[in-house]
Amino acid sequence: MFIRSLDDIEIETEQKENMMGIKGNHIFDETRQKFRWSKFKNLSPDEIFSLMKDEKNGIFAFIKNMQETMKVHLQSL
Repeated sequence: MFIRSLDDIEIETEQKENMMGIKGNHIFDETRQKFRWSKFKNLSPDEIFSLMKDEKNGIFAFIKNMQETMKVHLQSL
C-alpha cells in the first residue's frame, strides 16, 4: 500500500505540472517508472516478484533508499 500512495502523490505532481506548466519534484525518476503501482499492478505475479526481489534495483531497495528523495519532495510542499 505504501508504494501505491507514492504513486498517488506522483500522479498529483504530474497533474499539477500539466495544469500549471511548472516542473514538480518527482518521486519516481525515468529509470524507476516501472516501480509505480499504476505500472506494475497488472503484471503477472512472477513479474511482480522479480521487480521486488532484486536487492540492488528492485522495489524494496528503492523504498529503502528513498530517504533523500522524500526530503526533496517534502520541501516542495
